[in-house]
Amino acid sequence: MFLHAFCLVLPYGGVVLLGGVAGLFRIENVTVLALAQHVAPGAALLALGWGSMQRCVKQRAQAPLLNAACLTISGYMAFAMKQRYDATGKVMPGLVIGAASAFMCTFLACELISPEPISKKAAE
Repeated sequence: MFLHAFCLVLPYGGVVLLGGVAGLFRIENVTVLALAQHVAPGAALLALGWGSMQRCVKQRAQAPLLNAACLTISGYMAFAMKQRYDATGKVMPGLVIGAASAFMCTFLACELISPEPISKKAAE
């Protein structure tokens, strides 16, 4: 048994999106830049995960480009959260989301290096 990338990308994207929305409530003047920094990574991860799932279900194929895009966003999140943890020393969200992002980077890199074949039997 194995995991497709979207099995972890969708919950991870939801957590990132909810955290970004919660972070917007702490800002006094919400700007387009603040909205992009807080909400866009989670929304993009959800959209890419959904696209990967649809491709798997409908075409019985992996989506390496979508997984690579998720890897890029997760890498950005890991880097940004590490810098945030270094600056503030707070465990949440810096260390927790940073560790989750680093795990996702590792998982997605492994998924890109050696993708699991789609089982035709499971689709029936």
